[in-house]
Amino acid sequence: MRTLAGFAYHGFVGHWGSPIDDTVEPLLDEYRRSSAEGRGGFAQSGATFAVLHSLFAYRPLAQVAALADDLVATFDRLGEVAFGQRSGLVRQAVADLAAGSDSLRGAWFDVGAWEPDPGRPRQGEFAAVVHTVRSFVALVQGDSATAADAVGRAAAQIRTAPGESAVGVHYFHAALVAADAVAAADTTSRRKARRAVARGLERLRSVTIHPEEGVGGARIALIDALAAQASGDDGRAALHFDKAHQLAVAAGAFAEVAL
Repeated sequence: MRTLAGFAYHGFVGHWGSPIDDTVEPLLDEYRRSSAEGRGGFAQSGATFAVLHSLFAYRPLAQVAALADDLVATFDRLGEVAFGQRSGLVRQAVADLAAGSDSLRGAWFDVGAWEPDPGRPRQGEFAAVVHTVRSFVALVQGDSATAADAVGRAAAQIRTAPGESAVGVHYFHAALVAADAVAAADTTSRRKARRAVARGLERLRSVTIHPEEGVGGARIALIDALAAQASGDDGRAALHFDKAHQLAVAAGAFAEVAL
């Protein structure tokens, strides 16, 4: 019961009101304790959440890679294919971020092999996570086309992952992609694109408990800045960009600083 309760809280609840980094060690502690006692199940699920949360928390890439490597090797030895695949997804994301290579097409996880026919997309919770990690990598690399594709694919499945950290990350990415579309839109379609940004910002606010601080505040300020910029209000945009930068630096949100 303790393992289930811990997994439920740190995997689905705690990260909404506290920094996501705070969930990593409790999930790993329970995984290690359960492994020493010969138990798996929810503890192993928790370990896959921990490595994903460590990526989203901007822990050093070498640290995330080491954790992912350990989990991939352990789950391979135990024959836990699904858990190994989830850990491999994060390991591939780290490799791509370090090398600036194509999003999720490598030895640890290959999105092309996992989803060989884009016309018949995978469905379900793992699909939402995969495509959110794809957009995470693509946005850091400045690949707007891949980010837009990944956001669209995640949007179709994100409701299958209620409470998971991927939901908040996806809403942020969706708002970023919508803001990018405003800048590229012609006069006719710009109004529709701006409405999409407003919807994205509303969704992002709905899942941000502390909208004036931390990573959540930085993300909201960044979307506010992009929306103001798209409207031609450069003064307001500059204020929000400055706020976003200050909050992101203070929170150690390096991807947001780069954006």
